[in-house]
Amino acid sequence: MVAVAVVEVAEAVAVIRKMGIMFKDITIEKALILVLWLGAFITYSIALANDYLLYLSDKIGLVGLVIVTIINWKRQKHGLLSLSILLFMGMLNVASFVYFINIIFAFGYFNYPISPGIQLYSFLIFFILILVRRPIFLGWFKKALGTSDEKSEDDFRASVERFKAKFKHLSDAEISLKLNQGLVEEARLALIEIRDERSK
Repeated sequence: MVAVAVVEVAEAVAVIRKMGIMFKDITIEKALILVLWLGAFITYSIALANDYLLYLSDKIGLVGLVIVTIINWKRQKHGLLSLSILLFMGMLNVASFVYFINIIFAFGYFNYPISPGIQLYSFLIFFILILVRRPIFLGWFKKALGTSDEKSEDDFRASVERFKAKFKHLSDAEISLKLNQGLVEEARLALIEIRDERSK
């Protein structure tokens, strides 16, 4: 069942990407939203035709999907963030996008309208989104931890200064030999700066 879901998502994304000639402005976010709508339309149509009861997580998922769809088509700047929040809610089973093919790893039995757990369908789609938009997610992660680019630059510079202190006793010949070795960028820059300072 899991393998089938992964293959379905991958095939749908591949088909949508191949249609890039027709839809030049389609992004991975829009492609995954279409996959979510496809799953929702198929499963909820069958559920409503058979008079199944919709749960609170189903209603949250459908309302969230409408909101995220509008945001992604009208305000693309916030599209990735809105889809990420919705998929995270889906992954925790707060929102649901498919009715009877949901696979949920529950955290025990709860008699609440929403049962906490890991929803596999949302997890797989969220995983694909993270893989494709990895640099953006890494940037968000660094920003959340407080490691900005400015701080990273300060750390880089401090590392170069430590290498300069370590290498300052080397002769010019030793510096040339070390530069031909596979060194980290900070060490290479420290050696180059020492060599340049000596040549002035």
